[in-house]
Amino acid sequence: MVIFGHPHQSRSAAGIEVERFERTYEFDEARRVAPSVNPTLGLPGFWDVTVHNGSATPIAQLEADVYPVDATGSRIEDECVTAKGHRMLWKTLSDRNRAEVRGKVNSSNPHSGTPFAEITAATMEDLIMNIVSPITSQQIARLADCYPDPFPAGAEETVVYYAPNAATVRADLTFTDTSGNRWTRSHDQRPRLVER
Repeated sequence: MVIFGHPHQSRSAAGIEVERFERTYEFDEARRVAPSVNPTLGLPGFWDVTVHNGSATPIAQLEADVYPVDATGSRIEDECVTAKGHRMLWKTLSDRNRAEVRGKVNSSNPHSGTPFAEITAATMEDLIMNIVSPITSQQIARLADCYPDPFPAGAEETVVYYAPNAATVRADLTFTDTSGNRWTRSHDQRPRLVER
């Protein structure tokens, strides 16, 4: 007979153990290591994958499994690679920079809209490329192509990925804490210990 509330439901030993574990300091620190994904501004098909170590201690041996997904959130078998060093990154950045420089040149040309302007624009193309190439090289040189190891407490790092056919990309993380525990964290899931 139940007088107040609902009948008592016994919890499994495993469930109780999980609850205890998720109240530990180690778990609390591990859940503070998280990825975020955003489209790279002005570069279609490229994605900024940022890992933030919000814990109070450094982590090590970080592995990020970055993969493309479709509009339903399902993983797809398609290209998803770090962008640095990829030919499409150079092409896309170079095209964007060239358009910006050409626009500035044309807007400052007092003969714009005349046949002389077309001749000038044609002869200026080499000069524009001489300006654009070093700018593009500097932009690419500043990009990270991997995450630091060790990864300092409170730090974050962004690696740009190229996944041209993805609706978005996701990142599953695996890392080691300062106590030597190995953790894995799938997209939108709580971290869990990796069995050794």
